[in-house]
Parts: sequence; C-alpha cells; structure tokens
Amino acid sequence: MIKISNPNIDNAEIEAVKKVLSERTLCGGSYTEVFENDFKKYIGVPYACCTSSGTTALMSIMKSLELPSKTKVITTCFSFIATTNAILYADYTPIFADIDINTFNISPESIDNLMKIYPDARVLLLVHLFGQSCDMNEINKIIQKHNLILIEDCAQSHGAKWNNVKVGNFGDLSTFSFYATKNMTTGEGGMCLSKDIVYHDKIKSHINHGISSSLSLDYIGYNFRMSNISATLGIEQLKKLDEFNSRRRCNAKYYDTKITNMLFEKPFCNSNAFHVYNQYSVLINNGLRDKFIKYMGDNDVEVKTYYPLTIPQQKSLSGYTMNFHIPNANMISKKIASIPVHPDLTEKDKKYIVELINNFGERE
Repeated sequence: MIKISNPNIDNAEIEAVKKVLSERTLCGGSYTEVFENDFKKYIGVPYACCTSSGTTALMSIMKSLELPSKTKVITTCFSFIATTNAILYADYTPIFADIDINTFNISPESIDNLMKIYPDARVLLLVHLFGQSCDMNEINKIIQKHNLILIEDCAQSHGAKWNNVKVGNFGDLSTFSFYATKNMTTGEGGMCLSKDIVYHDKIKSHINHGISSSLSLDYIGYNFRMSNISATLGIEQLKKLDEFNSRRRCNAKYYDTKITNMLFEKPFCNSNAFHVYNQYSVLINNGLRDKFIKYMGDNDVEVKTYYPLTIPQQKSLSGYTMNFHIPNANMISKKIASIPVHPDLTEKDKKYIVELINNFGERE
C-alpha cells in the first residue's frame, strides 16, 4: 500500500543513534543542546527548548504565560485536538475562530469579529495548517490592534514561509512537532521557540519538574524532556529538511498539474506563502468523500481525513457550552481528505494515484 506518510530514515540516522547507544548517553542534554542550537538557527529565533512531543511543547508554552485562570485564548476550530487541550491544560478558555474557506487556516476576519465579542481575550494561538502559513499580514494587524500575545503552532509547517520569513518568527512563542508524520521526525518530540529569555527559562524549568537554574523547585513541573536518541535523529533530519520540503512541493505540483477530475478541488496556495505540504488536502464534492477514501483504500492507496470533526464537535468538548459561528469549518470537515505527498513517493506512485483520482466518479 502507498502510505499517507513514510518517515525518511537512512544510514545517517541509524549510525547517529548507534553512536548515542554506544556512548550510553541516552539522556543528559549533550545532543538535545546541539539540536536546540541547530533548530533555532534554522528558524531564526534566539531561544529553543526540546520537549518530548509537540503537545508537551504547547502545554509548556501555555503554562509559561502564567495568566489568570479562565483567560480567553482565541484559536482555530479546525486542527488536531492538541491545540485546544493545551489551552484547557493551562486552565484557560478556548474561543474558536472559523477558518479561511481557501487555505483552511484560521480566518483573520473571524478573529477580528471575536475580539469585538470577547475584548478581554489575551492570546491568539494559531496553527499553520497542512504546511501553509496563516495570513500573517492581516493577523499582525490584529495582534497590534488588540495587543495580543501570539503563539504559533508550527507542528505541520517546518520550513514554511510567509513573505520569505519562516514560520516560528512571527509570534512571541512558537512550537514544532517531530512526530513520525511531520516534515521531519524524531519519532516523538517537539520544540518550543521563544524571543524572550524569561519565557525560555520558565519553559525549560517546566519540562524538568519545575527545577530552576539554582536547582530549587519553584513550582510543580513535569518530565517533558527529549531523549538524546530523539535529539540525534532531529540533528540528522534537520540537515535534510529543505530537500524533503522540495520533494513535497514537487509532488504537490505534479498533482496540481495532473489531477483533472472536476469532483476535486485542489489545495489553494496563497501567493505570499511558501507551502511545504505536510498534507495535500483536497475537497471532494457531491458527498463522495467517504466513498473516495474507501475506493482508494481498495486500490492500495491510504487516504486520511484531517479533520472529520471540528474541535467543538469533539466528544471531549461536549460539556463546553459556548457556541461559535464556524460555517466554513463545518462545511470543509465534510469534504476534506488528504492523499500521499511525502518525499519518498516514486513517479510510478504519483502516476498511479492520479489515475485513480481521475477515474473516480459517482459510479464508484
């Protein structure tokens, strides 16, 4: 089967992990520090801290804000649940914005409208979804107008850019995930980036049981550290990230050119964005999304739905009584599906996928 993702691991990663194992340096910071330094230089921010996952990176950043309980945080209604879980974990209140109908990223218009309803909101947590940056021109205007703290969730957008500036540079804080489906991987792992050493020190303490630089326990923290095994994978993967992204972009361009079936709406790319295609997400019209997924699976191509439910529709949010106007997300969630776009696709794979898509119709 052609899988939706395929982590690209070769001899460089294998030998690097062997070295860590032979040195018996499974933890302790030497490799994590190298990875932190390499990654912050790649993105272009002053401070970086490795974590055990993208989710724990989000959780640590939200905790580092130290805002009052129930502080309102505006965020997208259309993403993986980790963004909202991190808000709730910090005992803040998520306020859900709708998405842009074309990019599926958080809608600046919706954010602006929510600020009129919730003028006491303090934070904007956005997600650069599927590998494409949010509209940072419009969002920066809103941030400045309302003096919001901006947090970027870049879990799906390593190396993506807006106006030639890499995502992770726009916010006060940002996070990345290195899960196996991402554009680069450490198996499990994450990274917190910050521009302020005060935030950085709080995050670093939080991921290590609340221990401060003076070795005192300042507050209750957690063990969210990254192992040296994961870090050494990250060091090697980062060297290849631009090449991985280039291949993803080439695969996406192939689909853009070759998919001709009018049942499908291909991804929109903003002219200011450098899209790195963590996912190639299409919309399937005429209520045929689920039939299409089965059809592709029957023909040995894995297709996934990201995301079949908006976050407010998730069972875990069933007790959440606030109602939000999110018509775009409600519509997109019923039509969206992602096809393989990972760097290891062969020309034969891509040709086969396109043939299947172009041959799909209501008769199927």
